[in-house]
Amino acid sequence: MIESKVIKSVGVIGVGAMGLAFAERFLAVRFDVFGYRRSEQADLKALGGRPTASAAELAELADLLLILLPNDEALGQVTSDLAEALSPDQIVVCLSSHRLEAKNAAKEIVEGKNAVLLDAEVSGTPEMVRSKQASVLIAGEGREAEQVASVFNSVVGSVQRLPAFGDAVKLKLLSNYLVAAHTLAAADALVMAEDMGFEPARAIEVLTASAGSSRMLEIRGPLMVKGKIGVGDFEGFVGYLNRLREVAGGSELLDYIELSYRHTLEHGGAGKDLTAVYTTLRKGPLK
Repeated sequence: MIESKVIKSVGVIGVGAMGLAFAERFLAVRFDVFGYRRSEQADLKALGGRPTASAAELAELADLLLILLPNDEALGQVTSDLAEALSPDQIVVCLSSHRLEAKNAAKEIVEGKNAVLLDAEVSGTPEMVRSKQASVLIAGEGREAEQVASVFNSVVGSVQRLPAFGDAVKLKLLSNYLVAAHTLAAADALVMAEDMGFEPARAIEVLTASAGSSRMLEIRGPLMVKGKIGVGDFEGFVGYLNRLREVAGGSELLDYIELSYRHTLEHGGAGKDLTAVYTTLRKGPLK
């Protein structure tokens, strides 16, 4: 049996907000961290990481490669650039969210170089990664998946192992669907509570102590009633709902949730947090 190479260094491809958060966590537990992105990397250097000039250079320096990219096009481009520098049995973990077809295409390229690509997803924000509250889904069998899970156990709150490539994509879509559903339900309940004459803060206090509470009510409810609709990727979240439909088909509940979010997106929700659905619901029923 071939022994696994000890992982001492990590290369982060895509040093944006999430990539920086993972770099910070890996540095905190004494891994050497290299990074690559097309724009400047002063933030990574300030943390103690080592910027590189290309994805290929990163592959030559790091034992484990993490991909955190914004879209399918970037994943395809980076995977092609990376391929020529991959060594046999080198492990690449795609942590960013992409269509399953895009991850499968990247897998073919990486495996064509006798390296390994694992499907993974992050559940949590960059702030949650930094505070070790995020979880990571890792899909795939074999010693590589086991070794990567062991590495991530030292930097995130929990690691969930899944058997087949693509399972992380599917369950992350379901997780986002639940976030969308719980946020919409919380917003609707708070609008109805106000219509019934309840003071919003008191309604939240009572409802969060009840069996009907949810994390979205606890976290986003207070922001909704205070009008603190923060910056976010509302359009990206609507895209997740559409991807779920592509993978799993539709349902009546998914239809209504997607309709509600698209309506909000078309009426000022772009660039905002999901709490923006509350503002839309307060204006009246969907037309």
